[in-house]
Amino acid sequence: MQDSGPRGQAASQLRQQFSGGLLKIPALFVVGSLAVATSSVVADELLSDILPGAVLFRGDSDSARSILTSIAGAAITLTALVFSVTMLVLQLAGSQYSPRSVGALLKDRTAKYTLGVFVGTFTYTLAVLRTIDPASNGFDRGISVAIGVLFGLVTVGFFVNYVNHVALQIRPSSIIANVATATEAAFDDHLVVDDDDDVVDDEQPRAPLLLPDPPARIIPAPTAGVVQSIVVDTLLALSAEHDLIVRVVPAVGEFVPEGGPLIHVWGVLPDDADGGGEEYERLDRTVVLGRERDLHSDPMYGLRQLIDIAERALSPGINDPTTACQAIDQIHNLLRRVVCRNLPNGVHVDDDGGLRVVISEPTWKNLLDLAVDEIAHYGDDSLQVGRRLDVMLRDLLVAAPPGRVASIVRKLDDIGLNVERAG
Repeated sequence: MQDSGPRGQAASQLRQQFSGGLLKIPALFVVGSLAVATSSVVADELLSDILPGAVLFRGDSDSARSILTSIAGAAITLTALVFSVTMLVLQLAGSQYSPRSVGALLKDRTAKYTLGVFVGTFTYTLAVLRTIDPASNGFDRGISVAIGVLFGLVTVGFFVNYVNHVALQIRPSSIIANVATATEAAFDDHLVVDDDDDVVDDEQPRAPLLLPDPPARIIPAPTAGVVQSIVVDTLLALSAEHDLIVRVVPAVGEFVPEGGPLIHVWGVLPDDADGGGEEYERLDRTVVLGRERDLHSDPMYGLRQLIDIAERALSPGINDPTTACQAIDQIHNLLRRVVCRNLPNGVHVDDDGGLRVVISEPTWKNLLDLAVDEIAHYGDDSLQVGRRLDVMLRDLLVAAPPGRVASIVRKLDDIGLNVERAG
């Protein structure tokens, strides 16, 4: 279980920065290159009689040092160049599309592996250089130098591939598609319920929840942050164990201030009489807070990124309705994936069917309002955007089950007015 106190939150953020940023893979390449350098030097020493260094490298120790020094200089130069290009791409994406699209670019595996190869090559050459004795009359590092030359050739290949990759990835269609792909996975993992039941009528209340008011206890947030995820299984087990009913106040993706209401609890824990709080600390650890939303556990955040890209494209300074329509296309695809499927209702029961945990979950109407309203507002004067929204809603209307028709019809009427006015 994760610690959601200030120290635990800091550790969680550090882990996210290391695993989700540009550090993890290059760090692993550095460690691996040191291991390869050590192995190659040992192999040279063990095989010096069987495979003399001159067989793989025809030159003395000065020539070997010169070659390895050149490879190291080229590797660190290319590393600086790739780092500069990456920062430029991140700045361009943040200003041209959306600051929230930067997170997806930071997770680009090609950039990580390219930086990893470059810093790995640099580390390898330095490690081998320190083992070459410039005063030696002979030379016994043929295997190590040959591997260094091979690393240099691989570095050149990765650099050419990275330039091509950046040229392709910086296109609006690629950035939008990357966000949409990650959002599709989040939708499938967290936002839909795979069952054979008929799709519920979203025009009606989901379930009557007869919760006493006020709650027996309110657990405050230990620190300010955004709710990144909720460990429902642990929360449900704790509630069933102590015969509690709990409601997580903020939804995933919402901000909660330090000391703000985090969890409402109905029931009494064993340590209440002693004034202890260990069991309540176990409860608040089930809500993971962080500095920003996490797309992997927050599908609405992916939808928000696509909406932000569309709104930025419709701003007067950019005025690119075609990019906005590309974002709408991906939003259309996401809504089409869920329009005929049940969404989680946020009500969790124990094995006996008793109510235990209540969590705020988005409804179909929430999705539709978020996907359409802001884009329709900012694209009010764009004929292209109005027509594209109209096509999207009409297609959803055909695919929607009866319980979701009314909300789409109302939204279609609003967009129809925009299209008429734009025309």
